[in-house]
Amino acid sequence: MAEFCGGALRLNDNKAGLCQEEGGLSKEDVSRILTEASEGSPFFENKKQRHQVIERRITAQQKILADASEEERNDALVKADQLLRDIENARNLSKSIVHVDMDMFYAAVEMRDDPSLREKPLGVGSNSMLATSNYVARKFGVRAAQPGFMARKLCPDLVIVPPNFKKYSAVGAVVRQVFAEYDPNFSSYSLDEACLDITEHLTGRHLLGVEERTLWRCDCDYQRQKDLKWSPTKTTDRPTDRPTDSETGDVKELEEEIVERCEKCGRPAEKIVTGSDAEGAVLELRTKVFQRTSLTCSAGIAPNTMLAKICTDKNKPNGQYQLASTREAVMGFIKDLPVRKIPGIGAATEEMLRALGVQTCSDIHAHRAELALSFSDLSLEHFMRVSLGVGSTVVGGDDDREKKSISNERTFRELSKPADLFKKLEELTEDLAQSMQDEELCGKCVTIKIKLVNFESRTRAHTVPHLIRRADEIFPIAKKLLEHEIRLAGGQLKLRLMGVRVSQLQPASASDHQQQSTLTKYFRKSPAKSPNTAKQNGLRLKRRDNDEASLFDPPGPSKKSLVPNRDNDEASLFDLPGPSKKSLVPNRDIILIDEDTDSSSSVDVKPPANYSEVVCPNCRQTIRTDRELMALNRHVDECLNRQFLLTETATNPSSARKKLRLSDSSVASPKNTRAGPSSSRKITDYLKR
Repeated sequence: MAEFCGGALRLNDNKAGLCQEEGGLSKEDVSRILTEASEGSPFFENKKQRHQVIERRITAQQKILADASEEERNDALVKADQLLRDIENARNLSKSIVHVDMDMFYAAVEMRDDPSLREKPLGVGSNSMLATSNYVARKFGVRAAQPGFMARKLCPDLVIVPPNFKKYSAVGAVVRQVFAEYDPNFSSYSLDEACLDITEHLTGRHLLGVEERTLWRCDCDYQRQKDLKWSPTKTTDRPTDRPTDSETGDVKELEEEIVERCEKCGRPAEKIVTGSDAEGAVLELRTKVFQRTSLTCSAGIAPNTMLAKICTDKNKPNGQYQLASTREAVMGFIKDLPVRKIPGIGAATEEMLRALGVQTCSDIHAHRAELALSFSDLSLEHFMRVSLGVGSTVVGGDDDREKKSISNERTFRELSKPADLFKKLEELTEDLAQSMQDEELCGKCVTIKIKLVNFESRTRAHTVPHLIRRADEIFPIAKKLLEHEIRLAGGQLKLRLMGVRVSQLQPASASDHQQQSTLTKYFRKSPAKSPNTAKQNGLRLKRRDNDEASLFDPPGPSKKSLVPNRDNDEASLFDLPGPSKKSLVPNRDIILIDEDTDSSSSVDVKPPANYSEVVCPNCRQTIRTDRELMALNRHVDECLNRQFLLTETATNPSSARKKLRLSDSSVASPKNTRAGPSSSRKITDYLKR
């Protein structure tokens, strides 16, 4: 992705393979071509405006520091030092965390299926935007999140193929099956990226014999297929030296080994004996991925998720790197690391840090007082963690890095007709719902992300009071959000990207439990209502003394929700596991967040203050009701009465008709509302049937 700097576009080369090999373009040449190709375009103007916003922030930051007294600076230093001590005391070096990233995933799948593309510069996407590029193209500065027309200026021979996400999803599913063999609770960041905790796997790995740790590198896995015909063609390969390990029982490989070539795939049947340590386990994992997909991946091994992700890039492509689990090794690794290499630190934050003199992780410690004065407490804590190389050690668990949302987004050629926009939205929603089903998730908050043709990005969110997971539940909400944007644009909304996200996630079992809950349980959770209302329903409603949220509580501010800023991401807004800014998202409000300026505004679409929306637990219909629940009470009476009459009709038609006449007469004559016990039933009576 190109960044605006000094009136020109500068290539962000923090991506494997960019401008690093012979036969390509230098960074300077790439920056010059990008500027010449885009100057005056909406893309260039958008980058320029974003840079101006960052400059205003830096000016404000400098003023804060200039106005700070000596006492304030000392307090800030004490605050930062205390934070460093707390983080150091909580350091955990006991975990073996692995981050795995498929190499140029989309492009690799296309090259696998069409060998003619293997030696050509390749981009996957469209003339509007690329999702990824292969390493041949990266030599010329072509990378993900780059408009295709600009990429062709850098590399005129670039071949752009349209993405096939169904194919990528199928391959991703195979890869995830391999991950699950080493950590059933792994975290999947996207189709091609995941994080695993293999600590438990390693505890039993040393018990495996050599034979159990031996693989045959062949993508058709012929060694386990007894009836495969062998090719007579032989070749001599010199494998990597593997010394004998008397403790683990590894065998010393021969200096030269006669290897038969597979008749099916033509690859050498290389014998691989993997070790019993973390490096051996990861080598085995990567080999299995290659066997089953014919695709390579890279991996990083470290004591926490942050460092593991950084280590993945050290030996890309098709390699792995392990950082020792000692404080000395971690501090040595992090010392001279550019801050831009840290997950979650994008172009905007990098520029603000550079203005303070912070370019490497060791600079963070030197400027900790300035950081404490000019950044929020949340950002300060993140920076202090970075300076110590301390990250999350929980994968797929209940800490702050737990998956908070699931999303799906696509870049496409310009769309402006509402029908086309709704169709695209429906496709995204269906894919998202399928992913939620696969991962057994449900949620409450639906967000759409749109990017206009002038590269301006916006997100809008709406929260519902009940859990949702199906496409027919998500799409109507997302459609209303998109309709609002279309109205604001006067029917002239022109988009080049769209995404849908569901957050406030819970296991799908929570949705099943919600639907099975009885009406009595819902009322037991609700605050006390007026005596008349309680008497009408034959229930005694008690006010809760705990803080448990009620379905019937009036809407109020919700908990903070994450709005990631993915300046350093490859292709998506929603799936970054790293730190992100927080913004208040009022419950049931539509939130507009301008990612380019980090500004937000709220468009109120909720009912009046004394009204709320609740869901009938019997028929699932949404009811707008006041605080006394009068509308809900009437609906529930009618809903349950209707259900009761249907049951009675099936079992005793004459009795049902009699009850129906009694019901009609009571509605016509208020004085008859006090019917005798034989004709009066409580809501609980219906529920006991």
